[in-house]
Amino acid sequence: MNLAGDFLSTAGHVGMLAQFTYYTMVVTALAFFGGFVFFLTAHSRVVPEHRGAMALHAIICGVAGLWYFKI
Repeated sequence: MNLAGDFLSTAGHVGMLAQFTYYTMVVTALAFFGGFVFFLTAHSRVVPEHRGAMALHAIICGVAGLWYFKI
């Protein structure tokens, strides 16, 4: 039983472009999740008039990260 081929596709099975696209989407999703965490943790350290924008940015990054992960 080849577990590596069952759970993680390799470039030989799907092609280099598909593999590059897959890893790019994973990295992008992780970057959005990192932005989500950053905006939530930095929320209390900004001046009060910009806290709403920080919350909005956190929501946008969270939703985008989920959709990139789903794709």
